[in-house]
Amino acid sequence: MTTTTQEIEKLLHDYREWLKDKTTLRELNGEWVEITTPYLDRHNDMLQIYVRAANGGYVLTDDSYTVHDLEASGCNLHTEKRQDLLSPRDRADFSPPETQSHSGHACRERPFLSGKANCSEPVF
Repeated sequence: MTTTTQEIEKLLHDYREWLKDKTTLRELNGEWVEITTPYLDRHNDMLQIYVRAANGGYVLTDDSYTVHDLEASGCNLHTEKRQDLLSPRDRADFSPPETQSHSGHACRERPFLSGKANCSEPVF
């Protein structure tokens, strides 16, 4: 069975429609937007990302949820490579206003989707 470009285009179209229909946005105090995705974590909870505009781009954070979950699972985040990925570059408080994090971890401010790897970097 051969797959045609049209079949793949339809699959991609259907996937984008499903993602659009299943993703919700909620504004938090006029600065942050909470994005709830249909993707599930290992606890079967929907993944949430918080976004705000900053310096002509966007800051994305999960409020350290991924880091906390990895640490609770016994993942060692103190290797040199992982510390480099997690270390703050321009120190700022990137936690959404309703869920301030005191984990000591901060995300780095980067242009939204500036590279494919940025979407999965926190996942080791």
